[in-house]
Amino acid sequence: MANDGPRGRPLETAPAEDPQVLQQKRAAARAAAGWVTEGMRVGLGTGTTVSQLLPALAERELSGLRCVATSPQTETDALALGFHMEPL
Repeated sequence: MANDGPRGRPLETAPAEDPQVLQQKRAAARAAAGWVTEGMRVGLGTGTTVSQLLPALAERELSGLRCVATSPQTETDALALGFHMEPL
């Protein structure tokens, strides 16, 4: 499993997030997703904030996105949501 969580721990063993922090991450992800336009090449980072970004981007149903991921887990999650992935 990829070590995408805080300090290199796998996400499922990372400490539970404070609900307020999670809400802030979701808000940041929605705001970031709002900047993405059709046909863009999008770099997808690693960690708990990008895990909020992926569904926010998927909800927008933008066409022609070309995504690159910095971790295998992010790539797996993005592919599961139907994103077109390109090599880094």
